[in-house]
Amino acid sequence: MKLIHDNLWRDKIYKVLLQLIILGFVTLWLKGTNLVIILTGLFWLTEPDLRNKLKKALTNKLFLATITVFLIHVIGLVYTDYFNDGIKQIEIRASLLVFPLIFSTAPISRTTHDSLLKTFIWTCFFVGLIGIVNALILFNRTSNTVYLYSDNLLILINGQAIYFALYLNVCLLFIWDLQRRNQLGKWKPVYLAVAAPILVTLIFLLASRMSLLILACIVCLGIITFIVKQKRYLMGAMLCTVVVLTVIVLAFAFPKTINRFKSLTYFHFDYKNSEEVYHFNDENFVEKWNGLTVRLAIWSCAVQEYIKVPFFGTGTGGYMPALRQCYQEKEFVLGIRHDYSPHNQYIQMLLSFGAFGFLIFLFALIYPLHYSYKTGDLLYLIFCIFMLLNMTTEDVFGTFRGVAFYAFINSMILFQPRKEQDKS
Repeated sequence: MKLIHDNLWRDKIYKVLLQLIILGFVTLWLKGTNLVIILTGLFWLTEPDLRNKLKKALTNKLFLATITVFLIHVIGLVYTDYFNDGIKQIEIRASLLVFPLIFSTAPISRTTHDSLLKTFIWTCFFVGLIGIVNALILFNRTSNTVYLYSDNLLILINGQAIYFALYLNVCLLFIWDLQRRNQLGKWKPVYLAVAAPILVTLIFLLASRMSLLILACIVCLGIITFIVKQKRYLMGAMLCTVVVLTVIVLAFAFPKTINRFKSLTYFHFDYKNSEEVYHFNDENFVEKWNGLTVRLAIWSCAVQEYIKVPFFGTGTGGYMPALRQCYQEKEFVLGIRHDYSPHNQYIQMLLSFGAFGFLIFLFALIYPLHYSYKTGDLLYLIFCIFMLLNMTTEDVFGTFRGVAFYAFINSMILFQPRKEQDKS
């Protein structure tokens, strides 16, 4: 018992457990990840002086704001007509409670914290690299370039491009943060000359429009930081030139990624259109659905259903039955066929918990964001902006790959502050 009460050993044990959790949610090893989360939770229960740590956490406004989203879902069970579905949603979102508890009270050192950042970077790197190799093998067999893009790069883990591209953007953010704090060590050339370029190429091939926008923001942030700190304006101008030329080369090398943006010029949709969603190899995208028109149709249904329950929403577990009803009424062929979720976290929360729940949800997002701005915590501030942007096109809390990632990374960054925050 003395061993597990020693903070040094506890830190090492937490490090291994949390690294396994990272490996699990990146590779979508659901059962294994849940098992390790349970083991981590049981180990956390052995924390010395746990009661006082919990009391301290409950007086921490950041902790309370972070677990608010989970508490909203628990309250929503009281008045939902879909209790069983609600329980399933609570199970999926349990990490929104578990990880804030662990990271806000456990004795996790700053060294372990940085090791977790690096573990996340290299796990995503090798998963992406294996995906590229597999895609090249499939391309060699079939000569079909579609295997080189989007979800097809993640066939081996049954992943989704939009989430994995978000992971990769966060990897680049972590590299930027470790670099500015001089924590890359002797592996700095490998991070900057090998990992970062391959991660950028992967994001381009995954062709998630939101992630490409975020990538552009990361590049701009990196160049601005370099110019301001180093005051090397000529070098900064050269870097800008290199970035522009790189984008041009990638556009010519991977034209199908550029095609993803062309379909966004078309906004009109017909619910009864039975065509599938526009993909890279299709030319007649006007006759098909695209990512934007599908979302516009879903959001129209969601708003229609929200008007029926404006104050408290459908309750936990009720948003999908409400959407399905609208899909049937409007004869939304594609929505019925694919059982589309809201594809927008804000709309999902609004439909589920009404205006009152939605305002509480906004507080849970904005308060930590405001805190990070006041304290100069650039890493968390930028991560928050990433997530706020991604929530406009995805219901992040609706899937394991989204909610586990958000709960883990958000808690890890928020409750492990640096010794020196960047105030610049």
